[in-house]
Amino acid sequence: KEQDSVRAVLRRSVRAFLRAFWSGYALKVGIAGVMALLTRRLVRKPVLTLGAMIGLDSLRFALYLGAFSGGFNLLESVVQHLRGGKQDWWNAFAAGSLAAWSLRFDAKGRRETWALYAIARALD
Repeated sequence: KEQDSVRAVLRRSVRAFLRAFWSGYALKVGIAGVMALLTRRLVRKPVLTLGAMIGLDSLRFALYLGAFSGGFNLLESVVQHLRGGKQDWWNAFAAGSLAAWSLRFDAKGRRETWALYAIARALD
C-alpha cells in the first residue's frame, strides 16, 4: 500500500511537470511566433527568428514552470506525509516556499518580474 501511494505521488508529480513544461514551451514559442509575424521578422529573417523562438530562453521558461508545478506536487505530498497525513494550508505554504527555488531556472529579468508579482499578490 505504501509503495502504491509513493508510486502514485511520483506519477502525479511527473505528469504535472510534463504538462506545465509543454504548456509553457508552447506558450512561449507561440507568443514569440505571433510577435515575429506582427513585426514581419519571420519573413525577413526566418532562420534566426525560428532559432530564437525555440531556443534556450523558451526552454528555461518551460523548465521553470515544469519544475515549479511538479516540485510543488511532490513537496506537498512529502510535507503532508511528514506531518502525519494532516491536510491544511501549511502543506501548500511549505511546498510553495520550497518549489519557488525552481525560479532559478528562469532568466534573471523574469525572476525579478515574478518576484514583484508574487509580492503584490501576497499583499492583496
